[in-house]
Amino acid sequence: MNSFVEFKNVSFNYLADNKKVLNNVSFSIKENKINIFIGKSGCGKSTIAKCISGIIPNLVQGDIEGKIIYKNKNIIGESTSNLCREFGYVFQNPDCQFCTFTVEDEIAFGLENLNIDRNKIEKRIEEVLDIIDIKHIRHKDLNLLSGGEKQKVAIASILAIDPKCLILDEPTANLDPKSTVEIFNILKRLRDIHKKTIILIEHKLDYIFGFVDEVIYFSDSKILSGSVDYVLNSICNKNNSCYFMPRSVYISKILKENNLLDKYLYKKTDIVESLINIYKKNKIIKERHIRNKNKTVLSVNNLNFSYHNKSNSLTNINLDIKLGDFTCILGHNGAGKSTLTKVLLGLYKNYDGSILIDGKNLKDYSRLELTKKIGLVFQNPEHQFVANTVFEELGYSLKNHGEKEELIKEKVDLYLKKFNLYNMKNANPYLLSEGEKRRLSVASMLITGQEILILDEPTFGQDIENTIELMNYMKSINKSGVTVIIISHDMDMVVKYCDKSIVLKEGKILFNGYTKSLFKSIDVVYDAKLQLPFLGDVCREIRKNIKDFPMLINEEDLKTYLGDESVI
Repeated sequence: MNSFVEFKNVSFNYLADNKKVLNNVSFSIKENKINIFIGKSGCGKSTIAKCISGIIPNLVQGDIEGKIIYKNKNIIGESTSNLCREFGYVFQNPDCQFCTFTVEDEIAFGLENLNIDRNKIEKRIEEVLDIIDIKHIRHKDLNLLSGGEKQKVAIASILAIDPKCLILDEPTANLDPKSTVEIFNILKRLRDIHKKTIILIEHKLDYIFGFVDEVIYFSDSKILSGSVDYVLNSICNKNNSCYFMPRSVYISKILKENNLLDKYLYKKTDIVESLINIYKKNKIIKERHIRNKNKTVLSVNNLNFSYHNKSNSLTNINLDIKLGDFTCILGHNGAGKSTLTKVLLGLYKNYDGSILIDGKNLKDYSRLELTKKIGLVFQNPEHQFVANTVFEELGYSLKNHGEKEELIKEKVDLYLKKFNLYNMKNANPYLLSEGEKRRLSVASMLITGQEILILDEPTFGQDIENTIELMNYMKSINKSGVTVIIISHDMDMVVKYCDKSIVLKEGKILFNGYTKSLFKSIDVVYDAKLQLPFLGDVCREIRKNIKDFPMLINEEDLKTYLGDESVI
């Protein structure tokens, strides 16, 4: 197999940090393949991508050594204007790369800067719209697009200049499950039909590993690369840790520990076949008991809200959140999830209906009183940063609440260690990796101890291990009495941690109840354009032929089904 790009003994550290992010790294990218980078947040995946595209060292300064070979030439230091024709870079947040106002203009922008003939530009726009299947939004305003549509336009705008390779840094992080699958299918077509080399950084591994060709695993600047099967089994057999792996591997780990498998699996079809064989043992699944809760801390009654006198964004919303609930708000991009939370936080006041927090009308709270009751962790971490260092960011709200310096230092140090940020305490928040930024944003809100905490996509950009650590901590503070409300597209996280779920569709509540009941209501899941958790999807496949097979939703169900009452 031909090497497309080869790294030879590459080391790099950012200008403001003496610690090497990359240390003597050597590996190769395969041509006309989907190459995926996996590993913990902050391990160097995005740094590698920026080195290939020339962002490092041309735009982001630091000390770089070694060679990056492309077409028999070391491209370190090559101008970004030359490299952009070979390597197209798609950002995690498409808004960060948009330069114009409409879809058509955005796709044309790169071609115009390359001084391409107008007639050729028109032809190329047509071709790209067809490849990405977005002809229907050609003349739309970028600001009016859904998250999935924006990401498709971002890919189209890069694809327009016809680079040999596309580099995508977590392109589905902010997308709902349906849009995520659509983006993955686009990447597959770009490889199979248009012969593109794909470099992908991604944490949503379950549905992409089925057609990934090459895995490059980063661990403390050490590299393991090869086929999916080789890399996954090498890692799991070596250290018995599969936390950052797809759910299929984690499920097969449970089966392996019960002596039902002899290797780790990563394809859904293999998991389906294995569970069908297990079904023949006729084991019975037991339902978990879900505790009842009494006191209502947040009550919404007949809420209606619209932006600028347009049609309603929220219609007839009625819900009660109980003390100690761990609730998730679900729905496709544009369903009204973020709008609802902004209204609950008092950011929009022109609504009809009533919102009560601890029995008191939201409109009767002062801003300071409200911040002590309810807090929000933003979807984009950078939107809430206000300080120059990680340490100062964590201490900022404590200082505003009048805490003493000694207590602030003690509490900040504790949270730096809890969220694996201690080594970055003097770093600028904006220079952290996306995963580190997310952990900081969550920590900075949790540190002040609100009674109700709303988190907008708290785990996006996180590997599985950091997601588990973060969510376990959220569960622990939830058990201590904090009411937690999460917006998420991560169905496996939702079914593992959230007792209750609220599903929105077009600004209306489609479902409000226990999470396990939701995912056993297949029609509701599909109507809301959601996706079943991985294990639920596996069981759905099995039930097409074996109607009596139990609907297992998460790993707790699976372990109970296997006769093991322990909880993961």
